[in-house]
Amino acid sequence: MRPLELVIEGFRSFGERTVFDWRGRRLVGIVGPIGSGKSSILDAIAFALYGKTPVFERESKALIKQDADHLRVALTFEVDGRRWRVLRVVRRRGASQHALYRLEGDAEPPPVCERERQVSARIERLLGLDFAAFNRSVMLAQNRFARFLHAPPGERDKVLKGVIGLGRVDDMQALAKQRRQAAELAVKGLEGQLHGVEEDRRRLVEARRVLAASTARAERLDGAAGALRQLLEEQQEAERQAHAARSRLAEIDQLSVRLPAADEIDACLDAAREAGRGRRAAEDAQDAARRHLAACEDALAETVAEVGSAADQARAAGALDRLETSRRLAAERRRQLEALAAEIERLAQRRQRAA
Repeated sequence: MRPLELVIEGFRSFGERTVFDWRGRRLVGIVGPIGSGKSSILDAIAFALYGKTPVFERESKALIKQDADHLRVALTFEVDGRRWRVLRVVRRRGASQHALYRLEGDAEPPPVCERERQVSARIERLLGLDFAAFNRSVMLAQNRFARFLHAPPGERDKVLKGVIGLGRVDDMQALAKQRRQAAELAVKGLEGQLHGVEEDRRRLVEARRVLAASTARAERLDGAAGALRQLLEEQQEAERQAHAARSRLAEIDQLSVRLPAADEIDACLDAAREAGRGRRAAEDAQDAARRHLAACEDALAETVAEVGSAADQARAAGALDRLETSRRLAAERRRQLEALAAEIERLAQRRQRAA
């Protein structure tokens, strides 16, 4: 920042409007006897930039000259090749005025900002310095300067530290030390947490392994459960079949009550089979008897025809008697066979009902 022009009016020892023009000057010296207003010029520069001075940081009305009703300070300065003008007016009664202008050409521009805090904040951004830093690095009060000149080397270091703010460096070192200690404690805590994280990671790996084993076991159990369900279904089907068989068996038992004993049935069946065989034999014998009876009748007819004498007749009569006897025997045998056939038919019908 380079100051170009300073206009003072009613500010401390400057009652009338005073202009300090530093354009085109690379080096400026402010000299004069004590009380001539040298410090007021520096205070006016600080007040124009920040709205306060090293002595009066809060009560700006104390800077108004005793016989004046207001103060007016205007500073034109240059930052990075651009020109700016700041104006501050403080009245004993009434509102104050604060404004910052960006100068381009000869025309009067509109203000960039017009509130006290906005103007001070914008200038701080332009200069890159707040009021405390500006006071330490740019301005040095007369009493501090005299003390610095006459002080011994050790005292000069203290004064210089106070002037350029090296005390803050010590404070910052102490703060940095505290933060370092806090950081070391935090690192230790993080290391402990990291150990815990490693332990958690190991547990996580173990949990994943157990989960994989459990999953495989669950799959096997699912397969076994499917097979078990199939076996249960087969068992239920077998139970249904067994129930049906038991029901059928009960029906058979109920039917068997009405049937004769098994031995009797077997005996009847054997008798039926034997009767069947006897029936066939009787039928064969009956057929043979019929054939024999027919042959005897034929022989008797031939004998009667051929024998005419008494003797022959007597022999014929004897033959006839024998034939008659044979006929009775054949008839008796025939009745027996018919009775046997009827019995066989009855047994066959009984066997059908039993089946």
